[in-house]
Amino acid sequence: MSTDRGTRALERETVLMVRRALIPTLAALLFLIWGTPPAAFAVDGTRTPASPSYTVSLTSNTSGSTWTGHESVTFTNPSADPLTEVYLRLWDNYHGTCPSTPITVTNMTGGTPSPLSVACTALKITLPAPLAQNDSASIGFDLSIVVPSGADRFGRDGSYNFIGNALPVLAVRDASGWHLDPYSNNGESFYALTSDYSVT
Repeated sequence: MSTDRGTRALERETVLMVRRALIPTLAALLFLIWGTPPAAFAVDGTRTPASPSYTVSLTSNTSGSTWTGHESVTFTNPSADPLTEVYLRLWDNYHGTCPSTPITVTNMTGGTPSPLSVACTALKITLPAPLAQNDSASIGFDLSIVVPSGADRFGRDGSYNFIGNALPVLAVRDASGWHLDPYSNNGESFYALTSDYSVT
């Protein structure tokens, strides 16, 4: 029994020694690569982008199953860490097939979009320049929503259209990094900060 305890203690000490050696080595390597201390890139835990203010203007067809128009959002970075990108969550793309999605974003302004990720439910937008603490920025885009057949949070059942989570919203970065969780049909995977909306 004491031999087992001694072995476990030796294993723990070995792990600690390896960590003590690796952390300074990694820090030095990052310094050589970027030329600045890696602490400058650590997320400070403040939830950002904050104070989102959405402006949405959409028009539907006669059945309410297809919507087209424009959406924009203004936001602030309260974090001490610069914001180099934001992510839009297009949650209802879970109900489509990539890359033919029911929620389509085009003609982006205020940033450069990357290809869709997380089963087409996340869209990374690189900002033109890092957004410093307490500075604000805006992005805008044309939006198309096509409601698929089926009774669900997002779906069409007869003359009824259910359009839950159809509007793209900003993802949140906090102490855990960017929250790019997959869609969940059993519960709520949707994480967003309190926002203002002006919808026409």
